[in-house]
Amino acid sequence: MDKFSERKHWRAILKLCEEVKQSDRKPDISIYNTILRAYIPLGSIKHSFKILEDMKLANVNPNLTTYHYLLRTWSQAPTSEQDPYLREQIFEMIVNDGLQPDLKIYECYIDSLLAGEECERAFEIFDSLKSKNIYPQLELYIAMIRKAISINEPRIALNYLKSLEQNLFYAPTSLYNDVLRICAYEYYADGILYCWDKLKHRGLNLDEGVCIDILYFAGSHGKPDLVVQVIEYLMDVRRLKLEKFHFSPLTRAYVNAGDIKNAMESLNIMRQAGFQVGFFDTSSTGLYSLIRKDKRTIDNAYYCLEELHKEGKIVDVSALNVVIAACSNIGYKRNVDMIRALETYKAAEKLGVQPNVETFSSILLVCLSAKRKDLADQLWKEMLELKIVPSSLAYNRMIAIICTQDDYEEAFAYLEEMKAQNLLPPRSVYERIINKCVRHGDSRAILALEEAENFEYKFPRSFYQDLEDQGFDLGLAKEIIKNQKKNFNQQKISSNVNNSDVMNEFVDIIKSQ
Repeated sequence: MDKFSERKHWRAILKLCEEVKQSDRKPDISIYNTILRAYIPLGSIKHSFKILEDMKLANVNPNLTTYHYLLRTWSQAPTSEQDPYLREQIFEMIVNDGLQPDLKIYECYIDSLLAGEECERAFEIFDSLKSKNIYPQLELYIAMIRKAISINEPRIALNYLKSLEQNLFYAPTSLYNDVLRICAYEYYADGILYCWDKLKHRGLNLDEGVCIDILYFAGSHGKPDLVVQVIEYLMDVRRLKLEKFHFSPLTRAYVNAGDIKNAMESLNIMRQAGFQVGFFDTSSTGLYSLIRKDKRTIDNAYYCLEELHKEGKIVDVSALNVVIAACSNIGYKRNVDMIRALETYKAAEKLGVQPNVETFSSILLVCLSAKRKDLADQLWKEMLELKIVPSSLAYNRMIAIICTQDDYEEAFAYLEEMKAQNLLPPRSVYERIINKCVRHGDSRAILALEEAENFEYKFPRSFYQDLEDQGFDLGLAKEIIKNQKKNFNQQKISSNVNNSDVMNEFVDIIKSQ
């Protein structure tokens, strides 16, 4: 029977058992345990309990091996037959028979708990072993760690990994990589930092997805050194072509570490890597929010630009732009500092920076907050003299500035110029113009609304209600526009009639009706 057992010839063992039953030979504990062992791969827990009953009828006392095999059989049984009550009954029998559960019993018991997805109970039993002077082996540690990983419990997985090390076991490198993956997925700081530090010397084996998780963790937790190490791993070991989103966590990490200077320098690193850098990058990484806290942080940011220049490093234009933009929205009171914005702009040449369209968009934002159309006109002229083509955002802000003034006629000219440049005016431009016209009883509000609707912009019902409350007959106006549309189109393309003539004719038609 032992030979059949060693060779795992379970069917032959069962046949031999039948022969023993039919003979006059009385089975002993060894025979009974061998029979129980034969039932393990079959998962036949019901037959195992029948053998246990036979043992007791034959006055053969079960030992720990008996219960060990019973627990293993329970774990191998079909899910439909894994009755937790039977498992607990087995464990109670051990205590009732005056036996002291050993490591094998606990291993089987914990395995059965894990098989039944009773993870919390399994962790509780495992944690209690030390108080019983029972010390788990490497295999059980690994099983517990992998179960913790499978149910997204990085804290438990890390604690068991550290406990494994304290018990002088050599954990496989793959286990550290697996724990690092779940810690990165769950943004568990202690686990990421611990496992990364271990794997630097043992060998990292991470896919790009895990590395991206670690990058964004490092960025949000102010760990620029970790960001650099991950980028180096992706470039040198994984041989990947990096994208912009691989580098942006570096700026965020410096921002969250309060290091404005290196955050600004990292913008140029991105540009040198071949990526476009703009206000979105300084805003999304938190640099803009860090600088605009108060006037002191704005001054500190400017001094950082000077330090970078003195050190012979390239000052990225986006670093200059974010300092200018911050002057439009200082602190929780959202104060404006036109002087600081202009001084920063004027320092561009001294810092070796060539202003771009975003530079002017940023300073126009300051002009908008300060309602300084006079300065905006001058800056717009300088932009054109530098042969910088205005962007949609620049037009948007210039029109917004004009709409802060009593005289807003130029808003229509800039709107037409914007369209002539094949730039689609955003809905906000039309909203500003329409609201300005409504406040002044200007019938061109209807024309602007019609044009916005032609671009398929949607406005809330309250918007139309406000127009009607101000005395605008939307139905009549739209009918007039429909009837006169062909005439307006002809007038727009005619070299003899300018845009203001078209507007005046439209207003005259509205008034005459």
